[in-house]
Amino acid sequence: MRKILAILLLLLPLTMMAQEEGSETMQVRGNIKFVNDAGERVDGPDVLWYGVLDKKVAREAYRKLQLAKVKDDAEREVEMTNIRNEYSIDARAKRGVFKKNAMASMALIFVDEENGEVLMVDIEKDKTQYKDIVMKLKQTKTVVATGELRQMDINVVSTDDADDGNERFNLHIELAPGTARTDSRLIIQTFAVDCQTEDTLGYLASLVFEGDMYHHMQNKRMAFDYDKNDKLARYYRRNAVLREDKRFVLDTTLVWPKPSTMKDRSFRGPCTYVFEDFHHPYFRKDLEGTCLKRRPFKMLDFTAALHDIELTQEFYEKAESQFQKKNTKIDLRFEVGTSKLIQDSLNAVVQNKFVKEIASYGNSLVELTIVGGASPDGSMKVNEELARQRASVAKNMLGRVAVTPRITTEVHTWNDVAKALRDMDKVLQAEKIEEIIEATADDQARYSQIKTLNFYEYDIVPILNNQRAMTCKYMYQNNRPMEPEECVQAFRTFRKDYWEGTKHFSTGDFYNLYDLLEDSLEIDTLTTIAYREIVSMPDYEKENVISPYVCNLMAMQQMKRGTPNVEILKPFIDFKRRGKVGAGYGINVDQYVTGRGNIKFNRQQIVANQAACYYMEQKVDTALFLIEWLKDCKVEDEGTEQLENLINLKKLHFKGNRTAKEEADYQRAKSAVLAMSDENKAILYTEIEEWGQRDHAMQWINKMDDNNPRKWYLKGILAAINLHTNKSEDPLTSYGEEDSEEESDGQFYRWSPEKLEQYQADQWDDPEKAKALEEYKQKLLQYKKEHNDEEPPFAPESVSSHRNKTSSVVDVDRFKGIPQYLGYFQHCFDLDATKTYLRYYHNESHVNEELRKVYKYKLKNRELYREMFKLLKKRDAEKSDVSEPNENEKSDASDGDSDNEGKEETKA
Repeated sequence: MRKILAILLLLLPLTMMAQEEGSETMQVRGNIKFVNDAGERVDGPDVLWYGVLDKKVAREAYRKLQLAKVKDDAEREVEMTNIRNEYSIDARAKRGVFKKNAMASMALIFVDEENGEVLMVDIEKDKTQYKDIVMKLKQTKTVVATGELRQMDINVVSTDDADDGNERFNLHIELAPGTARTDSRLIIQTFAVDCQTEDTLGYLASLVFEGDMYHHMQNKRMAFDYDKNDKLARYYRRNAVLREDKRFVLDTTLVWPKPSTMKDRSFRGPCTYVFEDFHHPYFRKDLEGTCLKRRPFKMLDFTAALHDIELTQEFYEKAESQFQKKNTKIDLRFEVGTSKLIQDSLNAVVQNKFVKEIASYGNSLVELTIVGGASPDGSMKVNEELARQRASVAKNMLGRVAVTPRITTEVHTWNDVAKALRDMDKVLQAEKIEEIIEATADDQARYSQIKTLNFYEYDIVPILNNQRAMTCKYMYQNNRPMEPEECVQAFRTFRKDYWEGTKHFSTGDFYNLYDLLEDSLEIDTLTTIAYREIVSMPDYEKENVISPYVCNLMAMQQMKRGTPNVEILKPFIDFKRRGKVGAGYGINVDQYVTGRGNIKFNRQQIVANQAACYYMEQKVDTALFLIEWLKDCKVEDEGTEQLENLINLKKLHFKGNRTAKEEADYQRAKSAVLAMSDENKAILYTEIEEWGQRDHAMQWINKMDDNNPRKWYLKGILAAINLHTNKSEDPLTSYGEEDSEEESDGQFYRWSPEKLEQYQADQWDDPEKAKALEEYKQKLLQYKKEHNDEEPPFAPESVSSHRNKTSSVVDVDRFKGIPQYLGYFQHCFDLDATKTYLRYYHNESHVNEELRKVYKYKLKNRELYREMFKLLKKRDAEKSDVSEPNENEKSDASDGDSDNEGKEETKA
């Protein structure tokens, strides 16, 4: 036993030495060399992950990653990420360069999730430098299809956005006979360039074409084994042979998978092609590519696919009393320059009314402020103090009230006087005041000059009197909730106050309003007010009973306007309840909330509308995910089916080489989407040239409402295409610019009750009508003031019929050098407060780079564009050849067109 112990003691130092040798830490560094299958160096992935693991553990991780490689792209990426996290492979090799502390008992493991590549390198003893470790990367492939010949050279690289994680570069090259030769080779190389940074992030597969003579000689030069020895053999396309007597035509789509971390980025596909013979290149062309996108489905009408939620007792809550704000003018009169009241019956009436009004609120009064007004005539300091003293007099009248009144003053300036004159359309008087203000700094001196003006007594004194008036601002709580009919009356009477947030409805009031209102414009306005009110509350998706109903309406309203927002419905969808079976999971599930009991999440209408919203935001994969969720839960209806048609149309439209089943699905989806609305016909016939219906598009566009921004966007597209194709535009002639109806014969006329009612109803949704209504009111006040409160007469019919006789002429020569499409687009932008269509325009491929270089959209020219639009609208209305669409025209999918023909694509 002692001998064995002695031997063990002798061996212990040797064992420790061996362990020390294997466990010695060193810093290893190096780089990865990325190559393609041909051995050529290429750019690496955006992110390359790496880590150091014990060799046994590394091999285990490597095997798992290899198994994950063969799965579909989305599943592969998720699984590889999970494996990385499991084994802590979390360091980033920027541009393929790595540096890590390790031991000889370890191995380096590299993971490229983007391309699904894995590499393992054993760490060798005493070796710290690992230079140019080779990692092979895949490249995309493409196929070529020839098309019909044209009579001119064309070189185009355009981009389609199918929103499937790939960038599609449409390459179209046509060259005249003689450019290609039988003794030549053509090499085409396309790149993927980030539109934002201009960095080149990928090289697409090359395309190689050869003439018979060149190929025969090249095979001979490659020892009669062309496929093995020629480095470009794998890119050689045998289906198109170069000849001198034929035009060269290439029409193909190159598909490039975007990096996983850059799915939302845009890329352009610059292209270089070179002809060479046996001795040297003899022809070269560089195409820039474009960041402009073709998104033909971006404006589709989704109305048929949207889902309403029925207003039931589930959303009912008892209405509450609300706090209301009110301003009342105190028309007390004082002796000049003092705070002493004039003792007469008129002041007594005003005082009695004021005190009685405030006292009537009793303990409901929660806030009260008396504002003393000070005009600029005389000393500003004296006037302000006098205003404060007079406000104190009004305060003392009240005696004891529920709250202590506050006193403040509002001090006006001569600039306020000038503004008031402008508001009354007395521009000359206002300009005279402004001249005195600019020329004189002292207030007293200004007052002395202004007092001498011949219009002082008539125009300025009334303004000064109004500025000196006192105002009482107070807030009170209603003693009882409003009845449903009272809610409607309050909404229509004080709509502006509710819109601006100075008045508020309770949740119960909103329920009553939705229950009683029928006009769609009123409901849209109410929804905007209710949505702003609700989302300002914490945890509104759980605490506010009507929130899912209101938010669903708001999401649909935004989609109908072409401005989807996925954030509106997100709080009502719990993705953690997807994919499980049992109570509390799936669609229409209940969740317990303290104080509320069970509330419903994942409502089928909200999930379906969120799918539509994602689709409109060009996120088709997420939309399909939600549709599949509904189908898994056996939730299917006509709206969901229509949405699926919309998604399938987009998904299959960009797919080359569709199978027979896919083609049938595509044509069925196409017919369904066109049948949804005339607006969809207008949009798709304009956007998709290959359907062959663009000549009929204008007939459907003309049926659209003038207040729909899509109408003018589509007209802008057609005008741009016409200008690019024909190098000319339909002529404009000088038209009269009509004077306003109420002043066309020099007389101010009163609006008809119908017109007044219409403008009052539309003012909250139409800024132009709101402005016109305000101008009309100002002119009406001015007229009544000048005519002793008499009402102006209604306009006779003869005025309307002879308006053009008094019109001023707009000269079309002002618009030279401005394309007509900018007039249409500008009106579209003016109708769209969200600027969605302006963003569309900046990426619109139908307005190509060539047009944009010549005709830039300039903010400083907006007024010119607007004036041009007026002429365009008049011209279009007078065109005698505009006819209604013929329902029997070839317009649906039944025309048998196939978008596959002449264009193919292959994804790696």
